[in-house]
Amino acid sequence: MHKTKFMIQKSYFFILFFTFGMISCLDPIELDIPRGESEAVVVEGKLVKGNPSSIEVSVQRIFVFDGSSQNLKINAVTLMSEGGDEIKLSRDNEGEFSQSFGPDNPFDVSINDSYKIRVELFDGRIVESAFEAVQSVGANDEVDLTLQNREVFSETSGDFVTRQKLILDLKSQIRNIQQDPKRFRWTVERYFKLTDSPDAYQIRDPQDRNIFVQPKTCYIRDKASLTKTFIFDGFASDQDELNFASEIFDGTLNDYRLADTMYFSVVQEALSEGAFKYYDEISKVLERTGSMFDPPAGKIKSNFVNVNDPEDEIFGYFYASEQEQTRVMVTPDQVGNPNPLCPAPTGEGWRPGQCPFTDCCDCLAVPNSSLEAPDFWNR
Repeated sequence: MHKTKFMIQKSYFFILFFTFGMISCLDPIELDIPRGESEAVVVEGKLVKGNPSSIEVSVQRIFVFDGSSQNLKINAVTLMSEGGDEIKLSRDNEGEFSQSFGPDNPFDVSINDSYKIRVELFDGRIVESAFEAVQSVGANDEVDLTLQNREVFSETSGDFVTRQKLILDLKSQIRNIQQDPKRFRWTVERYFKLTDSPDAYQIRDPQDRNIFVQPKTCYIRDKASLTKTFIFDGFASDQDELNFASEIFDGTLNDYRLADTMYFSVVQEALSEGAFKYYDEISKVLERTGSMFDPPAGKIKSNFVNVNDPEDEIFGYFYASEQEQTRVMVTPDQVGNPNPLCPAPTGEGWRPGQCPFTDCCDCLAVPNSSLEAPDFWNR
């Protein structure tokens, strides 16, 4: 999960972030912060019904001005069903928890049930979300990948220049809106390969100092950075069938992640009314132009509460949904064979046996990395 940026104004404040990766900051930050807000907690959580079902949760502090980490000391994060089942989640990194449910970690995720999460902090605070019902998806998505010339600003020349960009266009056919209205959200993920090179830096095997650690290939999932939210509210539509179309991703070709096979995955989710309002408010914040016609900034509504102190400000949102993923494969020859990341230049002062770039010494250190290829790889 990526870092989150927030904005506060003097008489009112709002929190702005994209769950698992969407980052933007539009207005100047004023540091006249209400007492206690520097310790406010933000929780992002998503439960996915699938095969297997899974959950991801991130917990951080909003503001840190003393140079310390944004991460909080967390005792436990627990997923709970309305039927009374519960399971503690595994800790991935500081402030990040996840779980995939299967034979080793059984937990039933059902369309007919609702779920919430509880976060127990070491300072004694207990933060809980409201119960969220699992939403079912149903739109038919198609994704087109093209290379297009775009005008971009060059810091080198100080002017706009023409560059070829990688473009993803989403076309989604949404039917039966009046009889079965749904609220949809689309995001973009990337799956790519990274081969590290510890031998290039003469990193020795701790079990046998006479040999160097050999390279390995990791499969990594990350979130593509988007400049806006992509949502649709069937409850506000007067049509029974609609073709939702939008350019959903605009990326550079000079990207080491494209140096080997990559899969883009456009993820379709369905949202509850509260979750939709949450992302709709984020969308409106992102579209602020700074003019007099903009609506005033406000605090984006959360579904979390400190159960011991309801006045304590808790930010973020937890929701539950099915997912549909539409994937597009990109090969290096399609995008001009970009340079790989590893081995990275060592830099001045480097000595053999030192690791100048963690990702190239151990690709498993990259978040959401695995030595096993996703099940869809090269099908």
